[in-house]
Amino acid sequence: MLIIMGDERVNDVGINLLRFLLIVIQLVVLAAIVTLFMPTSYKNIIYGMLQVLLPTLCLLLTLKILFSSMDKNIKFIGLTLSIALSFWTFSNIMWELLPFLYKHDWAYLLGGFGWFGSYCLIALGLYRIKRSGQWYIKPSNDFYFTLFGFVMGIGVVSIILLNIEDSTRLLDVFILMLYIIADIIIICLSSKLIMSDVKNEIKYLFFTILVFFMINICGDILFEAKYLFSYKAGGFTDLIYTTAMLFMTASLIVYTTEDMKIKALKKINKKLKDTRVFMDDLIMQSPDAMCISDVEGNVILMNEPLERLFHIKKEEIIGKFNLFDHIIKKSDHGTEHLERLKRGEAFVMPYIIINSDIITGCDLHLSIKIFPTFSSDDQISSFVMVAEDISGKIKLENDLQNVYRSLMEEYDRRVDFMNIAAHELRTPLTPIIGYAEILKLEVEDERLKKYLDVIERNAKRQNNIVNRMLEQSRLDSGKIKAEKDIFSVEEMLKELIDNYRAFDRNIFYDSPAGLKLFSDPQKFNYVVDNLLSNAVKYSDPGTRIEIKVKNGGDSCLFSVKDEGAGIDEKLFNKIFERFYMAESDDYAEQENTGLGLAQVKAYVELLGGRIWVESKPGQGSTFFFTLPAGIGDVTE
Repeated sequence: MLIIMGDERVNDVGINLLRFLLIVIQLVVLAAIVTLFMPTSYKNIIYGMLQVLLPTLCLLLTLKILFSSMDKNIKFIGLTLSIALSFWTFSNIMWELLPFLYKHDWAYLLGGFGWFGSYCLIALGLYRIKRSGQWYIKPSNDFYFTLFGFVMGIGVVSIILLNIEDSTRLLDVFILMLYIIADIIIICLSSKLIMSDVKNEIKYLFFTILVFFMINICGDILFEAKYLFSYKAGGFTDLIYTTAMLFMTASLIVYTTEDMKIKALKKINKKLKDTRVFMDDLIMQSPDAMCISDVEGNVILMNEPLERLFHIKKEEIIGKFNLFDHIIKKSDHGTEHLERLKRGEAFVMPYIIINSDIITGCDLHLSIKIFPTFSSDDQISSFVMVAEDISGKIKLENDLQNVYRSLMEEYDRRVDFMNIAAHELRTPLTPIIGYAEILKLEVEDERLKKYLDVIERNAKRQNNIVNRMLEQSRLDSGKIKAEKDIFSVEEMLKELIDNYRAFDRNIFYDSPAGLKLFSDPQKFNYVVDNLLSNAVKYSDPGTRIEIKVKNGGDSCLFSVKDEGAGIDEKLFNKIFERFYMAESDDYAEQENTGLGLAQVKAYVELLGGRIWVESKPGQGSTFFFTLPAGIGDVTE
């Protein structure tokens, strides 16, 4: 049976060649049998073609052996047989096919000496291998086979010389005698090599040569008897020679096929071994704590990081620690996880506490990953566990939680203090503002009225600061919610702009007609009012202020642009921080609490938008913010 291992780099050309040769040899055997029953004229033609075809097939096989083997002795045998078979093919063409086209004695002689030359080449090759001393041959075996060959050779030569006078074909008798002597030498040499301690792969080739020449010598002896004693062998000699060539062809096919099987198996075994070595190296050299278990979950291999993690030697844990019992079953829904793992799914446990009696005393806080590995037939062959010590992470998380709780407690105390302080500060302001307003109505002295204006103005300013602090406190605590309603953007912008007509600024707005938003109108009003107030405060009289609205479908983009002093890019984020106030001398006298833009940003984000600024010093500023469009563009 021919095994095809495509992934193991078996030569596809060689496989196809073997298939072809198997088919051809079957056809040759069939043709050889058929020729026995055919007329002589057809029999000679077909027989001649077979005698050329068979050594050609053998030549292809020996060439494959020559170029595919890595063993120097096999390559040498393949080379020797390839050259010999080339001579045989040439000789058979001279003997069997050429006479149908052109008959001449020199062709017959040339073919005969071609065969003899190939015999000598094989004998020389075997002798050279024997003389190399690579394998041990018992001296007794060497002696007995040498004696056998010598006796056989002397006997053959004696019989031929005693009867050669009666033969009419002296040259044929002489050539056949050389053939028989060469047969005997080759049989003896191959027998000696077979009896040595040579490896079986090479011994098979020696055995093929031995059997071939044992069959072949029978044909040579029959031919010699035919010329010496006029023995009529009929078609037996042809049958013997054909059988010898068929045997060699079949033997070489079997050898080549088995050689391919062996090489394929070696490559498979090497690949399996390399895979196991790679797997072991991957586990042992990994900086992560890893181990391998069998299909039952018993640990069979673990690396040093896992030893350090478990505080135990691998000899004390291998075969005793079970991934299923000591890890998976102790997790939540352990049975379900185990069933999924056995179905080929990975098991991941971000956090698990292990405290097994096999592992030294303390609890281990671990992150575990267990996944299966598969064999070539898609069956689970083992499980790999990767463990990570997260004790440090757990401690850090606990520390962070403690710090967070402490900060939140401190923050809550500060918020409470701010609320109390704001209320305490606002309580005396109400009567101060009220009494100042009453006194202004009753006092006629202009100088006193100015003093009362200063008192009233600063009291109101202080009250405004307190209100903003309370508002910021409610924002921080999450107590302020968006109270959404439908309102007209255009109408609200008109009202806001009218409030600033007295400040000598050229204020313009550009808004889509009929645009309505579904949002919190009070907070929207506060955002635009604050941005417009800043634009007025930080720009000179007579300058231009633009308010633009763009409806983007899902959201609206608002912008407030002034021609003031501008803002440095490095301050873009700081101006939205609470209690940040501009340090420019131009604005030193401006009323500023440091909470305006911080609250604007908080309101915009509360309404689902975002805010940013674009500005360059000396070129004014543009504040942008977005809000969800809500119901979109509605025309009344």
